[in-house]
Amino acid sequence: MSNNLTKVLPSLAQAREFASKLGILTLEAYKIMQGGECRLTWRVLRLERSKGKQDGITSGRSYEVFRETEHAYLIRDDDGKVTKVNRYTMMGGRVMFAAQ
Repeated sequence: MSNNLTKVLPSLAQAREFASKLGILTLEAYKIMQGGECRLTWRVLRLERSKGKQDGITSGRSYEVFRETEHAYLIRDDDGKVTKVNRYTMMGGRVMFAAQ
């Protein structure tokens, strides 16, 4: 499933500044158009439960990574609580996640 988003901004510098505020991206592409405008295409990293059960984590739902630390991704579960997902094992609590 492709969830690419696109936005046209007046310049490459403005597009890069905008992209820096989007969160953790799995795709970030810039295309300079005629007239100097820049088309930014991006996709935010999302995690989905692949194994296990835990309150606040729903099967089939994807969770947007809002922050990345040295060893973990941080997501918000259905209850708004932060769940820390290990970047190497992809385990968060009693749930294994897969990147989308």
